[in-house]
Amino acid sequence: MDENDDQLFTVPVDYIYDILDASLSQIDIAKSFLLEILDHTAVHEDALFHTSEVLYANLALSRLTETEVESAARRLHPETDEEEYILTAQVMQALQTLLLSRHYANMGLNKISYSLSLH
Repeated sequence: MDENDDQLFTVPVDYIYDILDASLSQIDIAKSFLLEILDHTAVHEDALFHTSEVLYANLALSRLTETEVESAARRLHPETDEEEYILTAQVMQALQTLLLSRHYANMGLNKISYSLSLH
């Protein structure tokens, strides 16, 4: 067992809910955009790749939040009285990896002049 596996991290509950809200919003947008991409043969192939990656990352973030994070222990931050989740190193690493994947996939879409942001 790696000693890093024993580490625990705290994350504000509001931050997790912000991640979940953004994920659910991007899931709906990515699904709609994927349908448009698949209907048009002239769409940049990278758009399909990055949109699929955004969809996957958001679905995985949503599932991770609902299965692992929601069942995690909570505590009040001693200085701010803000409620926090206590997460294992494995859950924290998965969360960070998925957030980075989503970020870079969105950057890839932006580079080819596509966006999944609501305007």
